[in-house]
Amino acid sequence: MIDLTEDLSQLVHSLERTRPDTGRGWVILFTAPNRHAGLSLITREFARLAARKSQRGVWLYDLDFLANSQYRAFAAPGMVRKFGPPGAPLDASLNKDAFWKFDNDTDANSALTLHRVGRSRLFVSRFNARAAAPGTRIKVRAAHDYWEAVRDVVDLAVIDAPSPERSRAGFALYGEADAVVFVVDGTEKSAEQAHVLAEEVEARGGLPAGLVVNQLARPRRAA
Repeated sequence: MIDLTEDLSQLVHSLERTRPDTGRGWVILFTAPNRHAGLSLITREFARLAARKSQRGVWLYDLDFLANSQYRAFAAPGMVRKFGPPGAPLDASLNKDAFWKFDNDTDANSALTLHRVGRSRLFVSRFNARAAAPGTRIKVRAAHDYWEAVRDVVDLAVIDAPSPERSRAGFALYGEADAVVFVVDGTEKSAEQAHVLAEEVEARGGLPAGLVVNQLARPRRAA
């Protein structure tokens, strides 16, 4: 199991120092310019570390609705032995129009649930795609009231938004987050791609706030 505690603790501390002292929670979106940067691992470890100091909780949202990779990671035997199993489902809708919907107007609010990880203050999302008829598409949309409600009940919401190479799901949420962090694989090309993506984030009302270089994701060079 990879331990990124030391590497990401500094990021948690740095972002906490920039957090507005409003007494409310805030929302950080993690994304990557390409699919090889190890985005989900970095996002998961950041959320786990942030939850250590949290009083009201950290909610980790996975926008890869069909794969539920974050929930599956915490449900894996090794993670369960270390942190405890994901708990019973909790309603994530907060009685607001959610940021997810089905394209056939089926009620989708109950499709996303949150699960407490062991006895920690970290909660991970899980999407039930079976809540809609086969062939139904899932859409991500801006939902200002929803995220304002989230800020009222948690210390931090962390969004794992897939690379645009895989999905445009994060595009609608760039402007909803208080900060956007990019994960890159340490190559010059990845850094250039992150710069282009940062411009896209700003164009959609988002605030680029940092760059994480995931050295573990660097491609191996030929001997």
